Amino acid sequence: MSKPYVVLPGVVRFSKLMLKVIVLAVLVIYSLKNLIGSYMDNLYYSVESTQASPDGSFFVTQLSSLRESGHAPYGHLLVLSKSGPVKTPDEGHVVFAGYCTLHDLSYSWVNNQHLLVQCASTKQAPVASLAIKSHGIEITLDQSKTQPNAMSDT
Repeated sequence: MSKPYVVLPGVVRFSKLMLKVIVLAVLVIYSLKNLIGSYMDNLYYSVESTQASPDGSFFVTQLSSLRESGHAPYGHLLVLSKSGPVKTPDEGHVVFAGYCTLHDLSYSWVNNQHLLVQCASTKQAPVASLAIKSHGIEITLDQSKTQPNAMSDT
């Protein structure tokens, strides 16, 4: 006949039902933590657009940052990934982060190994970070529309 309780080292006894309740509670708490964490991450970034490479093996997603920290607080980010469109920078590799004037960040695939980023800005230093190469893909930046006499970072 089986015992109606489980004996754990250092613990007197748990009924089998109580042990199942505890395990279930831990699983629910863990699931809620992951769900809430994922939801909170989505509050920090807004997905603007996504483009697949010509052969479909890579994706670039443009995000707008709604955070006070990170690569470019309240700026624009381009994230390269193999898995498809992303919702946060942590899901891929940030290849560009900076401050382009509204609607003046654009990007396009030149070919499967080359991504062209265009960023027009009135800021003196609009680029916070730029990858030159990622996953064998060359990233080039065109700032030809940036005003050369920009005097401030505001």
